[in-house]
Amino acid sequence: MLGFVANIGVRMDMSNPNTVWDNADPFDPYFSSNPSKSTDVVKVKSKVDLTVSPRLGISHPITDKSKLYFNYGHFKQNASI
Repeated sequence: MLGFVANIGVRMDMSNPNTVWDNADPFDPYFSSNPSKSTDVVKVKSKVDLTVSPRLGISHPITDKSKLYFNYGHFKQNASI
């Protein structure tokens, strides 16, 4: 067996939290133990995150039961809540 086998592609990841976040400075008194100014914090709608990531896989058969394999790609993990 001779030759290479190539797998080329892209992956599209989309994250839509569909919520609102507090737009406040981390040192704002809102985050203190006495949140008396909690109504002064501005709420903003979260953004949709769309990412396209490349993928590439190349293999070279050595025998009918073994091969050399190389894999490359960008991978993304969403933040846990």
